[in-house]
Amino acid sequence: MLDIARDFETTAPGLGAAVVVPAVVLVAAGIIAWLTGSALRRQLSAVAGAIGGAIAGFFIFGGGLPATIACSITAAILAAGLERLFSVVLTTALALAVTLSILAVYSGHTKDIIKHPPIPLNDGTVVTVRPAPDTLVQYAAALAERTAGQWMTVPLGGRITAAVITGAFALAAVFFPRLASAMCWSTVGTALIFAGMIMLLAYKGSNPISNIAARGLFYTAIFGAMTCFGTAEQIVLCRGCNKEPRKKQERDIRGK
Repeated sequence: MLDIARDFETTAPGLGAAVVVPAVVLVAAGIIAWLTGSALRRQLSAVAGAIGGAIAGFFIFGGGLPATIACSITAAILAAGLERLFSVVLTTALALAVTLSILAVYSGHTKDIIKHPPIPLNDGTVVTVRPAPDTLVQYAAALAERTAGQWMTVPLGGRITAAVITGAFALAAVFFPRLASAMCWSTVGTALIFAGMIMLLAYKGSNPISNIAARGLFYTAIFGAMTCFGTAEQIVLCRGCNKEPRKKQERDIRGK
C-alpha cells in the first residue's frame, strides 16, 4: 500500500489540476464535516450516500451511466430519509475499516498480495513489475484494492477482535446517537483534510507520504487529536442544532 502512495507522491507534480482541484474540494468538505457534521448530518448523509451509491452502481452495473446515476440518487434519498440508521451504518463501517487497518499494520501483514506477471529481460533475468497508475482514479482504485487485500491477511484472532470492537461502536451509535454522530463526522472530516493536504503537498513536491511513513506515531497522534477536538466541538456547539427539531415537535404537539 505504501509503495502505491509513494508512486503517487513522485508523479503528483505532473498531474496538475487533476490533483489540485480534488485536493481543495477534499479539504473544504473535510473542514465542514470536521466542525459542523452534526449540524449538517442530514445533508452530509445525503452527499455520502450519493457518493457511495454511485461507486456501488458503477461496479455493480459495469460503469453504465444511467444505472450509476440512479443508484446515486436512490442512495442519497435513503441516506437523508434514514439519517439515524445511516449514521449507525457509517459509524460501524468506519470502526471496522480503522480497526482492520491498524491490525494489518501492527501485525506485520502488509506485504504486497497483488500478483503481477513476471517479465523476462533480454539477458534471461526475470523480474516482476507492477504497472504504475497514471491518473488519480487509477491511484485510488489501486490503493483501495491493496487495502482490501491487506485486510484479508489479518489473522482469525485479529478479525474476531475487529468484530468485537466494531460491535461495540455499533451499539454506541444506537444508544448514544449524538456522540456517535459527532465522532463519525469528525473522523470523516479529519480523514478528508489529511487526504486533501497530502495531495496538495505531494503536488508541491514536499514528500508528505515519506514524512508520514517516517513519523507514523506523530501523525497518528495528530489525527486522533483532531478527531477528538472535532467531536468535542460538535457536541458543545452543535447541541442547539440537534435539539431544535425536537423542541419544535413538542410545541407542535402541544398546539394540537
